[in-house]
Amino acid sequence: MMRSTRGDLITKRIVFFDATGTLWYPKTTRNNADPGWVYKDRKTRDVVHEHLIMSPTAKTTLERLNRMGIMCVIVSAVPYPLKKSKVQLENTIKHFGLSRLIQEYHAVNMVDGSSKAKLIEKLLKKLKINKNEALMVGDGYWQDYKFVRKRGIQALLVDSKYQNSRAAWQIRRAKHRIYKLNEIIKCV
Repeated sequence: MMRSTRGDLITKRIVFFDATGTLWYPKTTRNNADPGWVYKDRKTRDVVHEHLIMSPTAKTTLERLNRMGIMCVIVSAVPYPLKKSKVQLENTIKHFGLSRLIQEYHAVNMVDGSSKAKLIEKLLKKLKINKNEALMVGDGYWQDYKFVRKRGIQALLVDSKYQNSRAAWQIRRAKHRIYKLNEIIKCV
């Protein structure tokens, strides 16, 4: 169930997605644990995409957004050097058959929590899209939600079980949150 009303959301031309924890997560822990472990574990880190599963409704949501003419872009922080992170994203996108649904994908180093927000602003400027025509969707309160909103870009926080146990106060502070990705359709 979505925690916001359509009233403060403007028709979107582009939706930015976080990747791990939002579009997909580890098969073994799903959204019950912080998904970052899959990039660090010796058994999974070299073939991460083989250890991931798509979030429920992710693919159908991407398909629907594409039919609506809304651009879908991944902006994700993977804990590798940028070149390796980009390859990891590409491998995972291909693994899940999302190449035709994702128009662009970008890896970002998390120098600070605002790195994603800065990249999103840069991409919007390049694409000549106004901030109010963009939406960011992710599972991280600071990097996917708070810092993006501080820059005047609408954001939705994906509520997950691991966040509720780790930082419940942050989740409660987020005005706009969703539980399933298909709830995005109500916001665009």
